[in-house]
Amino acid sequence: MEFKQGLQLGQRLEQRLVMTQQLQQAIRLLQLSRTELMEAVGDALNENPLLEEEMQTETSQDPMPSALTGGEAPVTDIEAPPTRDERNEIDWQQYFTDLARGPSEGGGAFRDGEDEERPALSQTLTRASTLPEFLEEQIASTTLAAADRQLVEEIIGNLDDDGYFRPTRLDILGGTDTVRRQLAKLAESQGIEKVESKGKLTLYWLTDDEVAAWQKDAESRGCKTEALYGNSLRALAATNGVDVAEVTRVLGIIRGLDPTGVASRDLRECLLTQALSRHPKELRLHKLIEVGLPYIEARDHAGLRRDLRLRPNEEQRLMGLLASLEPRPGRHFIGETARYITPDVYVYKLGEDYTVVLNEDGLPRLRVSNFYKQALSGEGDTEAKEYLQEKMRAATWMIRSIHQRQSTIQRVTESIMRFQRPFLDRGVEKLRPLVLREVAEDVGLHESTVSRVTTAKYVHTPQGIFELKFFFGAGVPSGDGSDVASEAVKSAIKRFIDHEQPSSPLSDQEIVEMLHGDWDRGKMLARLSCTETQLEALKPRETMTVARRTVAKYREALNIPPSSQRRKQY
Repeated sequence: MEFKQGLQLGQRLEQRLVMTQQLQQAIRLLQLSRTELMEAVGDALNENPLLEEEMQTETSQDPMPSALTGGEAPVTDIEAPPTRDERNEIDWQQYFTDLARGPSEGGGAFRDGEDEERPALSQTLTRASTLPEFLEEQIASTTLAAADRQLVEEIIGNLDDDGYFRPTRLDILGGTDTVRRQLAKLAESQGIEKVESKGKLTLYWLTDDEVAAWQKDAESRGCKTEALYGNSLRALAATNGVDVAEVTRVLGIIRGLDPTGVASRDLRECLLTQALSRHPKELRLHKLIEVGLPYIEARDHAGLRRDLRLRPNEEQRLMGLLASLEPRPGRHFIGETARYITPDVYVYKLGEDYTVVLNEDGLPRLRVSNFYKQALSGEGDTEAKEYLQEKMRAATWMIRSIHQRQSTIQRVTESIMRFQRPFLDRGVEKLRPLVLREVAEDVGLHESTVSRVTTAKYVHTPQGIFELKFFFGAGVPSGDGSDVASEAVKSAIKRFIDHEQPSSPLSDQEIVEMLHGDWDRGKMLARLSCTETQLEALKPRETMTVARRTVAKYREALNIPPSSQRRKQY
């Protein structure tokens, strides 16, 4: 068989979808959240000189299509110099002169005057101190050597958000008792902090290299190891040229600061530090913290009373003291701020119908600069014109993409609300199963486009604010033969659990029977903490046919623990 090699020239006709840069930009803008869109517009304004933000106070001269409304956007001469009134809105010389003069005599405050310009209230506000700043303020009032201050800064800088100074820890498991005793003696000879327990040896504050070496040694002797990496006192000592005892002493100074329990290695040490400080004579509380936390975590109150020899009333008293302690000393310094959601769309009820309105408040209105448009129409450098034409195309496409994004969001939202009209009238219980394909076919878009539109977009409805993704979900059979959305089932489960008796929480099987409608009013009132009037609002309007494993899955999705962990003894 002979093979011939050579070059051939031929023609072939085929169709292919090419993702142009403009199309990629349109898709990217479509899936951005409101905040991300505003950032993208800001970047575009900085990068493209032909793109401008329309100011609402401007007068109309050369109208151009608006990015968000498609209407006429006014254009003004951007080269016009500012007027004197615009430059002198604030007399800065007078402002700083009065500020330096300070309070008026005898008044204790700035003089009231018609021309007096005081700092805005926002300029007088301060933020709360962080945990490291709070600790450093306390350290500043002490007399420490320069070397100690360096250690203090490193330790404080490595505290986690809860205020813990968590150590690198190596657990050595399995093997024979003889092997673990040999390893314990070796650790003691090297000055490594260790804790021996049944079937386990734990080493603390190791360096990364020491962890690797100890793992290799222990595993060669038939043991298993588990490493948890954190902070290392031994590494701090080596870095700063001091011994471990010196680092431990400085760590003790930090642990003596407020809040009590800060810089602890774990929960047990944190709670014990607070108990010794606040309840020094409560020896049983100290023992409860030292050995009883595993029982409390497992809710094994019988085992706790047996091992600590406690009576029920004494256990109740100690648990009350334990609950008064703070398991996270850094909680109040985290500085968590509320996350505010600005809806992309509003749904208003007008008479018997609903209207979908886009929220364009705060979104910049874009336009192409009239100055550069005129520059393009005149004569000039060819290279400069090519640059301006490229930026003109980019600006025009940006405006068109934003307009298309807003239009698509409105169309998709209108379609969703048509499918979910019973939800708008009666709430989550009437939410119907809905998939992306139904909405895509209704508005004539691809499913992937609908998915992008509904991601990180929020709608304000008469029933509350929801992400558009919320309205999609699988269905669960109901008693009348129709399907109900999974979110409706989750809502019913949460309502039942919110009204259960703390000492006797509902099991998943009991919730299943209540959803099936198997219980009468008397039985439900006996298991729930509610009145007869409240019971009517708790019960689903239609029965829901769900399995126990489905209830368990939805309960876990709601971050609700099982009944054994929800039970409150006291």
